[in-house]
Amino acid sequence: MIKMYRKTKINKKAAAEALFWLLVIVATVIAATQFSWEYAATILQYILVVSAGSAVYFYITNRNLYQNSLEQNKKLILKQREIGRFQKTVDLIFNNSADGIMILDDEQKIESYSPGMEKISGYKKEEVIGRNVSILKFQSSSGDSLLPDLMFTMPGVKKLRHMLKTLSCLAMVKTLTPKPATLP
Repeated sequence: MIKMYRKTKINKKAAAEALFWLLVIVATVIAATQFSWEYAATILQYILVVSAGSAVYFYITNRNLYQNSLEQNKKLILKQREIGRFQKTVDLIFNNSADGIMILDDEQKIESYSPGMEKISGYKKEEVIGRNVSILKFQSSSGDSLLPDLMFTMPGVKKLRHMLKTLSCLAMVKTLTPKPATLP
């Protein structure tokens, strides 16, 4: 909502500036064509003073908008770099984890399939991408699915991806946490 307001405000300022300069041109043409040269010269001097003052105002306003735009661009670039570093970390976890990780869409079709999942399931990534997760017959001897039920109860790919990131981070913490020694 705020971004739309700012965008609308900028468009209104640009329209007001364009209208002002159009009025200056029209006033100049009318002064030059409709009045005597002595009277027109006086009118044109007033138009010149008003135009010069307005040009300074519009320059300062536009310069501030430009500075704000530069600052916003710098912030966006920094955020994109941060997201890129985070994505590299997630990709490293996804591609190097011994745990099986897969990402499903809303229709339970497989979007991503980790190398760890290939080792666990025996299916290659190319065989399962785009297919329904039901092709993976992960069942215990009692017939219960070994896949977490949570995967199928969360609507939306975004929520599923968030869950994957959370689980990946937990898996990384679990991997880094030393296991207590057991006595024989």
